[in-house]
Amino acid sequence: MYLITDKGLVTCIEAKSGAVKYEGKRPGPGGQFAGSPVAYDGKILLTSEDGETHVIQAGLEFAVLRTNSVGEPVLASPAIANGTIFIRGKDHLFAIAQ
Repeated sequence: MYLITDKGLVTCIEAKSGAVKYEGKRPGPGGQFAGSPVAYDGKILLTSEDGETHVIQAGLEFAVLRTNSVGEPVLASPAIANGTIFIRGKDHLFAIAQ
């Protein structure tokens, strides 16, 4: 299970044992987070209010795989359907397909 504070601090809790595997990790240099983490394809998506989506590796070790920006504020969690990631920005709806 992954938790993120509004200040961008990530905590990973092993669901089976309840043990904290890591906490207080930042996916980027800062920012505020209003949306919830979203799991997809072995990755966790964390989108900041600045419009940056940080992709971290799902698992018991903290690893940021990449960071992408939509260039406008985002206050919602990403949504996923049929392999497409949807991100609702302040002015646009972004659809990102593989």
